Amino acid sequence: MFCLHIRCRIAAGKMNELREIALALMEETRRAPGCLSYEIGVEESGVAAWIERWESEEDLERHKSAEYFLRAEQAMDGLICGPVLVQRLEPFIK
Repeated sequence: MFCLHIRCRIAAGKMNELREIALALMEETRRAPGCLSYEIGVEESGVAAWIERWESEEDLERHKSAEYFLRAEQAMDGLICGPVLVQRLEPFIK
């Protein structure tokens, strides 16, 4: 089991658009095999963050190639400005 913390800056005036995409993405991802938890929200003004917990790397890779994920990724094109920062956490207790 591992966790991901992902954060990125959202283009001015686009947070509501991201929110609509994120709500659909969260709903589908939470049903994905190996997904232990999946949250997307506003971390600070103009910055969105993902907090994800996965059973295995294989589960995450399957998620990233799923139709719902690819559809959301395409819909987010142009909403994210700047680099996407990804941090991985290996919990002490699994």
